[in-house]
Amino acid sequence: MSKKVTIQMLAEYTGLSPATISRVFNHSDLVKESTRRQVEEAMTALGMPPTPAVTQKETLKPTIILNIPDIENNYYQKIISGATVSAKAHNCNVLVYESSLRNKRLYDFIDMLQNVQASGVITLNNLTVEALHKINNTVPVVQCSEYNPEANIPYVTINNYQSARYATEYLISTGRNKIAFLNGPLNFRYALERRRGFVSAMENAGLSVPNNWIVQLPKINFDMAYASACQLLDADVIPNAFFAISDILAAAAIRAARQFQLRVPEDISVIGFDNIDISMMTTPSITTVSQPCFQIGYTACDMLIDLISNPSTVSKTILLNTELIVRESTVSLSARRY
Repeated sequence: MSKKVTIQMLAEYTGLSPATISRVFNHSDLVKESTRRQVEEAMTALGMPPTPAVTQKETLKPTIILNIPDIENNYYQKIISGATVSAKAHNCNVLVYESSLRNKRLYDFIDMLQNVQASGVITLNNLTVEALHKINNTVPVVQCSEYNPEANIPYVTINNYQSARYATEYLISTGRNKIAFLNGPLNFRYALERRRGFVSAMENAGLSVPNNWIVQLPKINFDMAYASACQLLDADVIPNAFFAISDILAAAAIRAARQFQLRVPEDISVIGFDNIDISMMTTPSITTVSQPCFQIGYTACDMLIDLISNPSTVSKTILLNTELIVRESTVSLSARRY
């Protein structure tokens, strides 16, 4: 662009965001014709004739950045797959970027978005309002799985509170009254909401939970969960059930039970969350809350592409259903959707 006419000047003249102006220049095929014409007219009015970068479609495929906090967490794989299928259907590329986006990493991320001329971001991090707005001022953003409701940024997720509450109620209905809770890091909303659902169900049933039976792990890690479960089982009073907020943690609880010669589900019931492959590969197989992970990723990408094409799209929220899948790690009961 000319040194005299900047993106900021065009944004102020048209009332469009700088991110929209940038998309007109870099990925005009994702911008509505009326928006492109509006920018061209502004350029002419400001003394800068439209350039081929504006009037011709970009030959390179638009790039969507999928930001995940931990590449080792298997939960994210089906979400990545769903987003990739949607992106391909819209002739876009997907670039997976692993980072918590905390502190300086956020600014590195924004620099990267500009360097690769990204068209939009799907983030699976639970970010502050300020962080989300900084990213959204560069490119459109959709929150996926994790979200901050105060940011007025669209998101797709599940009802973690209700899902966890129902799973706990199911355990209680099978006669389990001493339930331990294996949780993940509390800087994620899902961990807060699932803990809230667990506590709510226990309180509603009049059941107490010792403080040390609510285990907070710094990350979703098998070894950490195994050590924590062993510690709980190596006590005078032990739980007769584990509710783990990840199938990885549930598998660790099953292994810990075996270490102490306890039978699953006869002596101890175990419920996981996510319905990833390991839930069907363990012995016994794991009763789990199934998330529609592929659909979550696919829907998030569809939402983002719609937002890129229509910047005036009103922010929306999508909550997808989960399902309790009953397997061998608990007493049999019909599956139920909620």
